[in-house]
Amino acid sequence: MSNFNTSDKNYHEYAKLASSAESLVFSDPRSSLTVFGTFGEQLTREIMHLDGLGDWELNQKARIDKMRYYGNGYPDAVLLALDEIRRKRNGATHDNQFIATKGEALKIDQKAYLVWKWFLESFSLNDVPEYVTPVDQRNILRVKQIRLKL
Repeated sequence: MSNFNTSDKNYHEYAKLASSAESLVFSDPRSSLTVFGTFGEQLTREIMHLDGLGDWELNQKARIDKMRYYGNGYPDAVLLALDEIRRKRNGATHDNQFIATKGEALKIDQKAYLVWKWFLESFSLNDVPEYVTPVDQRNILRVKQIRLKL
């Protein structure tokens, strides 16, 4: 089960992208951070489009800065989360010395959820359930395999 669901057909692609990132948290944290970064960028572009801010071709830092200074009342927590997602993605994508951990990927999962929840509450009619910490599916499979052997 993913934290990134929506019944709004306009936003299914964002939900699928974030769900994909969430599914990689335990098996491939580095890829999870990279995909969450893509999710953050695409969602930021969508927010700017919906609010008529234009200049979507800016880089992600410039988009976040524009949202911060636009004065549209974007919550600081959302802007900070978008920036942290951006920075972790840059590290995972461009820094060969960067070591992505499951803990960092889970933290970014929570940050991405915070942004997702705010987005849906602001731009859709979705009821957004509370965040549920993802579970390592490999552990569930191991437990089931052990039980089958007993």
